Amino acid sequence: MGASCSAATRSHYASNGGPRPNSQAYESTISASTSTLDRAAEMTKSQLSDMEVAARLAKMIWDGEPDQSLYDAVAKGRLQDAHALQAQIRRMLSDPQSTALFNGFFDTWLSLDQLATMKGDSKLFPEFDDELRVAFRRETELFVENQLREDRSLPDLGTADYTFLNERLARHYGIPNVSGSEYRRVTFPARRITRAG
Repeated sequence: MGASCSAATRSHYASNGGPRPNSQAYESTISASTSTLDRAAEMTKSQLSDMEVAARLAKMIWDGEPDQSLYDAVAKGRLQDAHALQAQIRRMLSDPQSTALFNGFFDTWLSLDQLATMKGDSKLFPEFDDELRVAFRRETELFVENQLREDRSLPDLGTADYTFLNERLARHYGIPNVSGSEYRRVTFPARRITRAG
């Protein structure tokens, strides 16, 4: 099992032993996601006012209301400018409130919200228990949050050479020299890069 897989993928492979997605599947998923986002952007680009953009950003990234900086941008008509909009998004993602995005949208997108009810195959993975289940979820949350904060590319979700581990998770993955319950960033040796999902 590779690090930072989606919860659904982990459980599926743990219980079914199925093959991992190949590069064609990755490219197909990325292409479909990009096309969907592009179509949505084209449909809404000319229809949203600055206030609507601000409200949607605040809801999506913070699960809250616009702050004064967004209201100021609205008053100046700045949110239709791509550079100003990008600057606002980067600012909002750097705010601690942005954990709402990681724990909301990405929990659903990566099926982390289903992890609590998924069962692992106890014959294949006898060590799988609630502690490991919690560790899988936290690892994925930390990994995705880090990818977003570092503005990494979408394909890097499947190819990055690092993850976040505590001792229990490192032991499960066979990664040495990680001790304690605190999660820390760990870079894999090249031979260990087997991420999928």
